[in-house]
Amino acid sequence: MFGKKNNVKTINSVLKANNKRISDYLPDWIRIIDPSGIILYENEVMIDSNGNNEGENCYDENNIERGIPLGTRVSEFESKYYSSKNIEFEGDTYLVRSTPIYNENGEVFAIVESFRNITIEVISIKRYEKVAKQTRKELNDAKNVQKALLPDKGDHNGICVDYRYIPSQFLSGDMFDIISLDQDTICLYIADVVGHGVSASLITMFIRQTVRSLVKSQKAITPNLLLGELTKRFAELNLEDNKYFTIFYGVYTISKNEFIYVNAGHNAVPIKMSEDGSIELIEGTGLPISFIFAKGKYIESKIKLNIGDKILFYTDGITETKDYFNEFYGIDRLIQVMKKNRGNMLDNIVNSVSAYRWGAQEDDIAIMLIERLEDENDCEARFN
Repeated sequence: MFGKKNNVKTINSVLKANNKRISDYLPDWIRIIDPSGIILYENEVMIDSNGNNEGENCYDENNIERGIPLGTRVSEFESKYYSSKNIEFEGDTYLVRSTPIYNENGEVFAIVESFRNITIEVISIKRYEKVAKQTRKELNDAKNVQKALLPDKGDHNGICVDYRYIPSQFLSGDMFDIISLDQDTICLYIADVVGHGVSASLITMFIRQTVRSLVKSQKAITPNLLLGELTKRFAELNLEDNKYFTIFYGVYTISKNEFIYVNAGHNAVPIKMSEDGSIELIEGTGLPISFIFAKGKYIESKIKLNIGDKILFYTDGITETKDYFNEFYGIDRLIQVMKKNRGNMLDNIVNSVSAYRWGAQEDDIAIMLIERLEDENDCEARFN
């Protein structure tokens, strides 16, 4: 306590010796006015900038040209103790913070004002907002391009296709596609790139372009050959080790009702629903597509897809959605919704997941439903 008293005495001695007040050492302008706007006090910084205006009326707008910024009126206070606003003065922007001083009767008899020049901050914010606006526009354009690259809904040589695509941000790291190789062969996949945003979306573009190129050239028509070539080309991009994606890829031969597929680390296991409502998980083993696993091998599996059968493809943005208790939505809930809502399955899944979710959507969501139909007109009727 003794030391603190000595410090106070030292400070007071320095102030007295230099004929200064504490406010004279502050970089902000400090001013005290009475309720009628008469300036009672200005600190040295304010006087050095605008001249000594003590005794002048800061409520008089004519005094602005004389270097006197307008003062805060009692009626402007947002609360009993505080007011804050930005003002323009001589080409600069100032943040003005004001505090009323009350007498023993509870009446305001003086107002303390501080003026901080925030011009640089305001200019920086405006520049940032301009860049952010342009960035949002470009991201929205990219989002529209990404959506435009999704396959058409409707009939694909007897396979009826419907889907929902819901990015967690502007751009998605999920991608799926359907490619008709000929009248009897359809290639399809669903992929999930690690992460979100621009980087992940660019990798989805790589996946789409590469898969389509390989399928159309018929250099890698079988699933295991295609994923082997896809892995090789992805490694050639020389991305960081933490960049990878999972993909479930299959080839459906219509005349044989045969679906041959491979799974490269895609943990959102596709679900087959037969015409009678029975459920089968289309499981498979394989490593994700990554520079680390550049020599990974993929084992093909085979199932039948008969008239009336459906397959639901999805990404883990569905099953890994969490509720208030941090529990996953899970595949069991997904299957229950599929069984209860066979007619309007996708919308009911999206609604169920949204109702389950606690907080904002954290991951991209992609779901694609394919159904083997005998008459392609049955599919077209669903979208008309």
